[in-house]
Amino acid sequence: MRHRHLNHEGFTSAAIDDVISRGSWHDWAELRRAALDDRAVLHRISRVCAAFAHDSTAQRHQFWRQFAESEVQRDPLRTSYLLDLLHSAGSASHDPMRGQDAEALSDFKALVGLGAPIVPAVGCLDGIETSVRKLVRSEQLELEAIQIDGRQVMIPSEAEVLRAWGVQILTRNRFDDYLGLAALAGSMGLELTAEAFAGFDRIYPLESALSALQQLLAQLAPPIPCDADEAGVQRTLHALRPMCAEFSAKIFAKVCFVGEFEHIQRALNEAFDIRDNDQHILIAAVLRNEGRVPEGVREQLSGRFHPDAFGFVEKLACERRDRDRVGQFV
Repeated sequence: MRHRHLNHEGFTSAAIDDVISRGSWHDWAELRRAALDDRAVLHRISRVCAAFAHDSTAQRHQFWRQFAESEVQRDPLRTSYLLDLLHSAGSASHDPMRGQDAEALSDFKALVGLGAPIVPAVGCLDGIETSVRKLVRSEQLELEAIQIDGRQVMIPSEAEVLRAWGVQILTRNRFDDYLGLAALAGSMGLELTAEAFAGFDRIYPLESALSALQQLLAQLAPPIPCDADEAGVQRTLHALRPMCAEFSAKIFAKVCFVGEFEHIQRALNEAFDIRDNDQHILIAAVLRNEGRVPEGVREQLSGRFHPDAFGFVEKLACERRDRDRVGQFV
C-alpha cells in the first residue's frame, strides 16, 4: 500500500489515518514498528485516534488508540487484576466447547468451519465494519489425548478452543463469545493466548490481502456484542473491555514478531547451513536486541556455523526496521 502522504520523514497524520482505516495486516505491522521505533509516531497515532474516542463503531481506530495508550504508559496491575477476575471462569475442565465424545467433537468441527464455510449470522455485525463474509478452515483440528474412565479420548486443544471463540466472535458476535475467549485466555495466560492466534490467518485464509485476525483484533478493542443491551451484560462488559484490549495488543505484537522471524529465517536458510535450534536462538536474540547480536549469544553460538551468519542476520533485521521506519509499503 503506497500513500501520497507517506514520505521519508515518517508517517504523517493523514497517512496514519489511512493505514488504520484501510490498511492490510502488513501495513498495520509496519505502522506498529514505526511507532515502537519513534515516539513521535506513537503520539501521532494517539492524536489521530483521539477523534474517534467516543465512536464505538470505529473499531479499527479504537484498537490503535488502545495500542498507543498501552505503549505510552503500561499498567501491569490492571492486567493482573483482570486476569484474576476472570480466572475462575477459565477452567478448561469446565469449558463447554471441549466435548468428550464423538458427537461433541463433530459439533465442534462444524463450529470451527471444518467441512463447510461459516457465514456470519444475520444482524450479528450490524454497525460493525467487517471484511469477513465467510470463514473456510484450511487445516485439521489440533487435538490432544486425555484419559476418561480408563479409555483414551481425543479432544480439541486449549489453543484450538481459544481460536474457536475467536471464530464465534467473527461470525456470531455475542457477549458470551467474548466472555468465553477472555475466560480461557485468563487461564492460559497472555503469552500462550498470543501464540494460539499466531497462525489464525493461515488456518482461516481470506481472499486477496484481507485478514481474519486483523478483523478479530479490531472487534476485541473494544467489544461491541450484538446483545450488549440485554439485561446484566453491560456491567460485566465494562470490566471485560480492558482485558480484551490487552489481549488484542499482545496478539498483535506476537504475530508481528513471528512475521519478522520467519522472513529472516527463510533468507538464513538459503544462505547458511544452521541447525534449527541455533537459528531460533540467533534470530530471536537479534529481534529482541534492536537488530544486534548480544555478546552472550555470540559467545554461545560461536563455532557452530559460519561467522558471517551473525552479520547477515543483523543486516536483515536492520534493513527491515529501516524499511518500516520510512513507510515503504508493498
